[in-house]
Amino acid sequence: MRPWPLLFCLPLSALHCGETKTEPPLVFGKLSANPSPLMLPAGPVGGRVLASLSIRNDASGAARVSATTITMGAPDFTVSSDPFSIAPFSSQNITVALTVPAEGPVTGELTITHDGSNGPTLVVPLSGEGLSQTECFPCNARPPPTCLANGSSAEYVLGPACEGTLCTFQQVETPCPSGCSAESGRCTIPSNTCGSPLAPAPIGLTTMPPDGVALAWSGEGYGAVWSEPSAEGPRVLFQRLNGRGERLLDPIDLAPGKNGGPEVGIAGGQAGFGVVLPVIGTDEEGLAFALIGKDGTVLAQPTPIGTDVRYLRAPSIAYNPTQKEFGVAYAAAPRTPGLPTQIRFVRFSAEGQRLGQFTTVSDPLTNAAHPQLAFAGDKYGVAYERDVSPPATGGVLWVPLDATGFKLGPEVEVAPGPGGVPYLMSSQALAGKGDGFGLLYSNQSTGFINLYFVELTAAGQVTRGPLTVTDVSGTTWQQVLVPSMTGFWAGWIDVTNFNQPQRMVAPISDVVGPALSQGVGAELSLAPNGCDLGIATIGAEGVQLRAAP
Repeated sequence: MRPWPLLFCLPLSALHCGETKTEPPLVFGKLSANPSPLMLPAGPVGGRVLASLSIRNDASGAARVSATTITMGAPDFTVSSDPFSIAPFSSQNITVALTVPAEGPVTGELTITHDGSNGPTLVVPLSGEGLSQTECFPCNARPPPTCLANGSSAEYVLGPACEGTLCTFQQVETPCPSGCSAESGRCTIPSNTCGSPLAPAPIGLTTMPPDGVALAWSGEGYGAVWSEPSAEGPRVLFQRLNGRGERLLDPIDLAPGKNGGPEVGIAGGQAGFGVVLPVIGTDEEGLAFALIGKDGTVLAQPTPIGTDVRYLRAPSIAYNPTQKEFGVAYAAAPRTPGLPTQIRFVRFSAEGQRLGQFTTVSDPLTNAAHPQLAFAGDKYGVAYERDVSPPATGGVLWVPLDATGFKLGPEVEVAPGPGGVPYLMSSQALAGKGDGFGLLYSNQSTGFINLYFVELTAAGQVTRGPLTVTDVSGTTWQQVLVPSMTGFWAGWIDVTNFNQPQRMVAPISDVVGPALSQGVGAELSLAPNGCDLGIATIGAEGVQLRAAP
């Protein structure tokens, strides 16, 4: 018998007998970095600046980055990244930081270790620049805000021009009680104020319509102050609330039976709230300042602001976080008949004590009204109304003050909306943001009362606007303005239908956002908590607060 030939085959193999198995070629990734070299923003000495670097895989095989290391320039330059893989034709971003060691150029080197075909390393040159406290740059090239090593935020505030298109920028440091955001370079809002459940409906603070209401935010919650009548006489009440608008304590009665009226104001500070309230005397109407802690404790009893005039009205209060004190602007009518009403400014310490004498802000020969005060950068800004009657025209005047209340320049008339200089039927609204200010004002030159918005430098130069906030056929009242994370929020009462006024709010960023109606109301106050708004209103149901629009 003929023997069978011997054949050797791989069991369970997909190969046919006699074929030779070949391995597929290996496919590697190939990495590149963009931008390379990486230039970080210029920053002040001691400040921390960031830049993003994109690492891209430009091949059809995967690649793995096993390490990112500062091989030159440490510890000034830092990078924080765990090992990661990059799929074919994909990219991954990493962040490089620089803590500025000194004035002048700073250089470094980042090495990326990987298993791509162009490995084992990819080197990216790094560069940055340290700035002094005062620098001269093109006016449109302001250095960005940055966090300092001590946890404060540093911003460069626009100063007087150097020459031509160059401007000086002065570094201003702001302490950050809740830390500084490395991404934005600005102070952070406590995280527990964001993402919390919003109030499902307005929360009632009173049971009767009061005379006035004001609202402010301070760190972890709101403070509300209002004036209302009682059997013992008019009184002013203060209420502490959390970020959802829920009561944290019972209302505090400030000097019962001795005060009352719509002239109330409030501002949030680091330790609590500064409150301005009306005081009724036998032949005068005055104002007083009180300091209330975050826990609701009255840290300083109401202190009279002035006694040398016939009346004090229309208070506006702002907080200076750098010096931890409050500024108050108000209208003062002299006792001598025929003399014009003046706008004055006075300061109070974090302990509630008056600091120095008042500053006369307005022109002594001009009748002035409705002051608005805000603080931004290292300056106060005061906007007030030239108080005249038709057929003459009014207007909004602007005066900058330093942190001590010293006038830094003469009055500047703010650019009006369409139709010429406005005749103002209601007070304007002012808010500070960064080192500039936002101003909301009304104009009746079209026959209706419309709102316009402008952004100002501390010197009163208009940098944006006027933007038209309301429809040209509407009529508005009681406007308010507060800063937000992205711009400003404007609020007003729409009284086009006088029998059913609507309280309205609208965001203002690059353009004015759509207005949101909040129903019938007679008076309005806004306060931000960093994520949304608190809206306090007066209606037939009394004062109500909604934690967000």
